[in-house]
Amino acid sequence: MKLRVLVFSSSYLICLSFFLQSCSKKSDSSSSPAPSATLSTDLCVGDSGNDYFPLTKGNQTVVTAHPGGDRETYDVIKDSTMAWYGLTGAFKTFTQKNTSSISVNSPTYKYYRIADNGDVYSSTHSDGSYAVLVVPGSPTVGNYWLGNVDASNFRDSFVVSSTTSTLSLGSCNYGNVLVINRYSVQQGSPVYLRNKFFYKKGLGMLQYETYSNNTYIGNYSITGIKVY
Repeated sequence: MKLRVLVFSSSYLICLSFFLQSCSKKSDSSSSPAPSATLSTDLCVGDSGNDYFPLTKGNQTVVTAHPGGDRETYDVIKDSTMAWYGLTGAFKTFTQKNTSSISVNSPTYKYYRIADNGDVYSSTHSDGSYAVLVVPGSPTVGNYWLGNVDASNFRDSFVVSSTTSTLSLGSCNYGNVLVINRYSVQQGSPVYLRNKFFYKKGLGMLQYETYSNNTYIGNYSITGIKVY
């Protein structure tokens, strides 16, 4: 399996970092050998695989902010078999290193696990604690799940809004795009749209939109890829 990703303006961009970047700053530098599979750098096709969130050591996704131009780079630097918090047994896990063009010397790390049914979970902790479902293995419109409660007592909720959307980026026209909406939920408060995530099989995340009080602010969209 394998991986991908996306940005904006001041305070709203901080919101973006939460899901794909607000990670633990510790990482085990040991890793398995680089993959021997064929490398693809085709932004329009990827590896032609069936994974919405490809995870293989050596995968890389570069996304660029609109507006702003900031670049985010996401590298899968390690795969390993280890215990995952709250679960029995050992699991195949992946470590992703995230760097930004505005903070090159301050990378963050995120950790992923793929369940037997294909569900992809992420955590900002290397032991897998506080893990959240990122992409269901077999998504259908209406799939719904909750994230963690933050310090302000907000809790994210995620909903699959489409599996057949289209998206055009540069010279690439994508079909059958998976769209997942992320909402902020707080008891006694309105429910606000925070983000929309666009995924394509064989490529991963194509675009990441950010909203404030349901108003569109900007996005990160894919501008570079290495996928095995």
